[in-house]
Amino acid sequence: MSLSTYMQLPVEQYFVLDADSIKPIADERFSLQVPQITLFDLGVAPLVEVKVTTRENGVELVAGQCKLNGSPRVERLDLDTRFCMSWVTDLKWEAGGAGGMGSIYADARLDVWCEQVPPFNLMPRPVLEGTCNTVLSATSSLLLPVFLRRLAADYQKWATDANYRQSRAARSRPLELPM
Repeated sequence: MSLSTYMQLPVEQYFVLDADSIKPIADERFSLQVPQITLFDLGVAPLVEVKVTTRENGVELVAGQCKLNGSPRVERLDLDTRFCMSWVTDLKWEAGGAGGMGSIYADARLDVWCEQVPPFNLMPRPVLEGTCNTVLSATSSLLLPVFLRRLAADYQKWATDANYRQSRAARSRPLELPM
């Protein structure tokens, strides 16, 4: 079974990669619960709605709504209304030749903008931006390889196990989940 066919499966079949973190919504969308990130003394656990667009030569994942969960201070600071983010990940693949499994590649871009809220407004903006960018980049750099390893392992199982392919194909359409 080809890697191209696998990569173009309907989105609702991919939550099996991490059913605790990825929940199907509808219309090629899913929610992604990011593990808690600690910025200074603030614990933030973003819940991101992701739209998936499948093309002939790749898959694009684009963040939509994002709700910041986490420590009670996150809610008190009303961070949901004080930040904006852009997250796009492009997945591309090369089919394996002569029985090879192929390769999957990812390119991710993450930008975050946020108001400086107390007590962070006391810090010089370049220091705050540098710290936040380092933490977010490190988190992204850890999550993406895990996702790709799970995707590769799932593809290997899907490509070699007809019963697994059938059970994936038989999955029902997802229900709407509140964000």
